[in-house]
Amino acid sequence: LCATVPNTGAVAKYDAAAGSWTVIGNGGSRFASSTTQLFGVGPWQDDYVARYTGSGSSWVVAGGGASELFGGGSAMYLLTNVKDAIKRYDGAGSWTTIGGAGRHFVATGGNVYGLRPDRSFVMKYNVTQWNSIHGPASRIYGTGGYLFAVGESDDNIEQYDAASNTWTSLGKP
Repeated sequence: LCATVPNTGAVAKYDAAAGSWTVIGNGGSRFASSTTQLFGVGPWQDDYVARYTGSGSSWVVAGGGASELFGGGSAMYLLTNVKDAIKRYDGAGSWTTIGGAGRHFVATGGNVYGLRPDRSFVMKYNVTQWNSIHGPASRIYGTGGYLFAVGESDDNIEQYDAASNTWTSLGKP
């Protein structure tokens, strides 16, 4: 478990056994984690992305800047500074472009999803291409391996089951 320190923006790691927090890095513009890694974007957003080594307060530069970071499963993704491409971290500072612009992206479980810029389709990345899995949506969210889409015109929330490629209506909040 990691969190930012309110007054400084530094990132701290929680030690459950000791019941205490330890600062592991200086402030950044944003942080995101996968199940195995923690990444941060430099304070100026366009300068660099860094990966926490897991030891003390040691970080290594893992590429250029980003406008957003998001992790899902053991994977980490970034949206470029100009928001024209989504990239997947491949290790040793290497990022591979897996798609173009999107309104919003979510990584949850072992999958990554995107909402087209015009909100016309929810898309799922399948290793080599993006496939449409849902029509229009105003927003997408992910947690615990689940994807949720909010209806564009009615605010109805739907939950996606990746195994069966089906959607279940959960109603309105």
